[in-house]
Amino acid sequence: MLELPIDLEMLQEALSNACDDMCYYLDKETGEILFSTVDFPLEALPGKNASEEEVQAFEQRYLAVPVGSMSRDGYADMQEFIATVEDPMLRGKLEVAIDGKGAFRRFKNVLLEEPAERKRWFEFKDECSRYRAVRWLKIEGIAVTSES
Repeated sequence: MLELPIDLEMLQEALSNACDDMCYYLDKETGEILFSTVDFPLEALPGKNASEEEVQAFEQRYLAVPVGSMSRDGYADMQEFIATVEDPMLRGKLEVAIDGKGAFRRFKNVLLEEPAERKRWFEFKDECSRYRAVRWLKIEGIAVTSES
């Protein structure tokens, strides 16, 4: 297993934000998370026509952070959080809030009225995001030696 110092908060952000227009890469030599708004391999390599060796060297060093399923993961996080809410009235409001388009905004609006639960939500969401980041690293055969 490859061991790297990785900034898990940065990786969590990369996993949440990666999309077709925003690419993130993990440098397997340094543990650094790199960001690009263009196809990074072409940007990183000399010239637009990289040789097969250059592409292979790039792919050995850099691991593309997968385009996230932020919406699906975020929705599942909200569902799991709602199950932990003890106040039945608040739980009911949150269940209604996540039904249909605009669920994320409505969910956050309901929590604006409940500062303690809102704080708990952000801690819960961060824990879920951190779990996904560590799980992805493990799948890729990478262990975090220390957070940079």
